[in-house]
Amino acid sequence: MNYSQSKITIFGPPGSGKTTLAKKIGQQLELPIFHLDKFLWNKGWVLRPKQDFLADHHKLMNLDTWIIEGTSRATLDDRYPKSDLVIYLNPSRLVCLTRIFKRFILSETQPSDKPNGYPEKISWEFIMYLWAFKKPASQQLEVLKRKYPDTILIEIQSNRDLNKLKLKVLV
Repeated sequence: MNYSQSKITIFGPPGSGKTTLAKKIGQQLELPIFHLDKFLWNKGWVLRPKQDFLADHHKLMNLDTWIIEGTSRATLDDRYPKSDLVIYLNPSRLVCLTRIFKRFILSETQPSDKPNGYPEKISWEFIMYLWAFKKPASQQLEVLKRKYPDTILIEIQSNRDLNKLKLKVLV
């Protein structure tokens, strides 16, 4: 399938590589990229009102083409059936945690997936969110996979899986 006119969801826990993968695929397929964190948070890492976030999310999904990346399980049920391809990045928790700390320590510029003026922030709550992400996310994806069998779901757990994905997406 040619994904250059597609809607692609990239989903996974913090530190799984969603933003990096979205940028690579977006550049190669010339698709617009939307980072859910930019729509989810207000200044000071305060969640936006749910109805405002959902309204913006709905507008994004109605665009002709997109890559939407993020951790939001609350909107995945809406996004999944509208996606031509769902990529679930699911590396180990240790890999994610290592990437998060590396990003925090080495980040000198504003991350492109965060709202402007929001420095990287690591809290115990954030680490617990990462640690608890895998089981409910995997269960949710299993339900969605059965409910929408025509949506292509690819799970990436390693660099080898990622290399296989690149061949599938770019063909």
